Amino acid sequence: MAYKEANKLAKKTVAIAKDRAYDQLYKELDTREGQGKIFKLAHMRNKNTKDITHIRQIKDKDGNILRNERDIMRWEEYFEALLNEENGRFLRGDGHTNCGPVTEITKAEVRVALGKMKNSKAVGPDGIPAEAWKALDEEGIDILWQLMKKIMESETVPENWRESILIPIFKEKGTYSVMKITEE
Repeated sequence: MAYKEANKLAKKTVAIAKDRAYDQLYKELDTREGQGKIFKLAHMRNKNTKDITHIRQIKDKDGNILRNERDIMRWEEYFEALLNEENGRFLRGDGHTNCGPVTEITKAEVRVALGKMKNSKAVGPDGIPAEAWKALDEEGIDILWQLMKKIMESETVPENWRESILIPIFKEKGTYSVMKITEE
């Protein structure tokens, strides 16, 4: 019995202290300085919800550390130029170009490609992870096969497959790797 009464008294005391603290907080926030604190708190909470923090330094292609915001933006221009310029094509097979018709993609090729896809990687523009395609099994292979056939017939790659965002990610050894996120 003594425990229950002590517990009840403790809860009542905590509730009274909390009530006083909230009253004091409300009085403080009702002032001009308090309003500034509210905005700072809201800004901090908003900032904490962001997944990506602002990068304050990065290495350039020569290994020099860039800390100036303007220099870091030039690095962004470097990536943009690197990924948007036309690169030479690698020849496959015997090195001769294919002068005849291109053979149709087979379900077996789609099955092999799907099997090579790694799990737990960033999703593409469709927002569907590789695990979902694999879980669909033959039905997923059939859907992808039909999609690839349409792309081959139209001879155009969907535009949103060409759009992406690059985010440099710090690796522990002082270098950055680049994470590619596709925009929808």
